[in-house]
Amino acid sequence: MFWFLWCNHGDWFKLFQPPQTGFHIVFDNVNIDIRSRHKSLQRQNRHLDMVHGLAVSDRVNCQDLDNSGPAVDIMSVPDSIWLLSPEEHNRIKASVSVLVKRAMKQHMAYFKDTDVLEHIPHENSKEMAEKSTIVCTGMLVIVT
Repeated sequence: MFWFLWCNHGDWFKLFQPPQTGFHIVFDNVNIDIRSRHKSLQRQNRHLDMVHGLAVSDRVNCQDLDNSGPAVDIMSVPDSIWLLSPEEHNRIKASVSVLVKRAMKQHMAYFKDTDVLEHIPHENSKEMAEKSTIVCTGMLVIVT
């Protein structure tokens, strides 16, 4: 048996006016076990498998990127392009050190009061700091 649990129908109006940056449809599994306190022929344990759907607007505009095909033939790219430059090594080292410091602060009592950078800066930091526009697309419930 299938049925839909709908969210606020006013939210659908937002969905049909997609933002200029585009949007993605995201699904996630939700599982619920319903246990009967007193079992009988009419009251059995039940398990609900559900799929929850959301439409999330993109905060960074990717509409102008070319999707027509590859930019170059992969065989013409020199092998040296795959090797990291010293600058790239330093950026990776800085990012990993932030992640290690976060883990140390979270799991080691000695570092609890240490100041740690909570966000690794990047070129889209400003856009990614904004709250996403999320529109509920409903929940599909499958009773098994």
